[in-house]
Amino acid sequence: MPRSDTDKPGAPRAAWRATLALGVAAAAAGLARPAAAAAADGGPELTSLQRAVGLTSTSFVTVSQKAEATWPRGTKALSLVFASEASGGAVAKYACSVGGQPAPGAFRGARAGAADPFSVSVPLPSGSSDGTVECTVTRVGPAARRPFPAKVPQTGRHRFLFEGESTRAVTAHPLRGAETTTVSLPAGKVESFSSDVKPAAQSGRTVTYGPYSGAPSAEELASRIRVHYEHNEPFLMVRSAVREVEVSHWGNVAVEENVDLVHAGAELEGFFSRLEHTQREPAAATQSIRARLPPNAGQLYYRDAMGNVSTSIVLRRRDSTDLDLKFRFPLYGGWHIEWYHGYNAPLASFVSRDEVSGRYALDFDVGLPFKDMVAEQLTLHVVLPAGATDAVVEAPVAGAYGVASVTTNKTRLTWLDVPWSPRPLVIIELRNHVAEFKRGSLRVTYALRPGHLAEKPLAVAAAFLGLYVVAFLVGRISASMGAPSGRKRKQL
Repeated sequence: MPRSDTDKPGAPRAAWRATLALGVAAAAAGLARPAAAAAADGGPELTSLQRAVGLTSTSFVTVSQKAEATWPRGTKALSLVFASEASGGAVAKYACSVGGQPAPGAFRGARAGAADPFSVSVPLPSGSSDGTVECTVTRVGPAARRPFPAKVPQTGRHRFLFEGESTRAVTAHPLRGAETTTVSLPAGKVESFSSDVKPAAQSGRTVTYGPYSGAPSAEELASRIRVHYEHNEPFLMVRSAVREVEVSHWGNVAVEENVDLVHAGAELEGFFSRLEHTQREPAAATQSIRARLPPNAGQLYYRDAMGNVSTSIVLRRRDSTDLDLKFRFPLYGGWHIEWYHGYNAPLASFVSRDEVSGRYALDFDVGLPFKDMVAEQLTLHVVLPAGATDAVVEAPVAGAYGVASVTTNKTRLTWLDVPWSPRPLVIIELRNHVAEFKRGSLRVTYALRPGHLAEKPLAVAAAFLGLYVVAFLVGRISASMGAPSGRKRKQL
């Protein structure tokens, strides 16, 4: 039977909870004032609130809030409150809807800090006075969950500790109905779950908190949802990656990806035994990874400095080219591997031309080609052809959540480029990016200078002509110190 406790595991939990309680209580008090004012002024009210926490993925944690609400006509927005990044994990993406239709959301308040929550403000339709508002936040990083214990033997069970949202929801609007929170878990044993605020119960792979009613107390807001559970799957994460897309209007797009992959699960305790691994391969270790490339990718290659990536299998499918990379040594917790792979694809697959404006557009996947993989740091290098001007990054937008920076004023010289016409280089830095197979995530538009395709042939022709002239002049110069051949030497 799983334990329902409030004091294990973790000895420093009391001090952590005391600090967290002060921060959450202060933040809740700040949000309670506008909620009370909204109730007094006839603002939005929540008739029910359902929260769902998903822990089934090995790469990220999802937290969603679904609220049924009423609001006076003319109300512009409704806010849903989530835990801070420091206590719940970095936010990789979020999506909102009103009445089942997608709606844009905007962050309000703190996005980081010891305990300060942030809210997502969702615009409301002007022609209605009630409906269902839902927001889903995807969290990544060690703050979302961590391996507990931090080290396990080679064949040991992997268990994780989740400490995220508060047991009772912090709301920016008064709650008049019931509040329920469910936590979905993967297959495996549930070691324990918090039950500071009752009712809290487990049924199969789901832990349910609530239903609750009435305004929560400060102690209830300080209490965190805490689940200690078993999850024996590889927890792979891209620590850093550099993806370079080089566009050539001679008909080719070259893509190269440098990847630093780490196993973020519990570290291996003791020494690695090949014999023990062969006899009983742990489910939490992995010896391969699949990269999903475009269907027309060709001339594939891969390299790594240590030779650990020694085997590959390429599977051609109708909508993709799957590259399976096999590792000579398996990846256990705390281990990592670095390699790079690349391919070429036809220009027409990713570049189109607007007949009206004459501008070209590059549409490409922004994420890495690994399914459900989180990249803590992802750098995109887009190398445009020589002669390209006025480069504009339309997506991802600079300043958007997860986009650290967008730089468009860099240049680069490659083979046969001339110094007076370098290639424009666009650099995009992203943080905590969740890979998705969605076309059109990266869009860069640019114009081409007339006659740009003739620059390289002319440069090569001029170089050969110059070399010929130099060789001709050198051949006309005699460096001999002897007498001319037509003059006879004087006989002594």
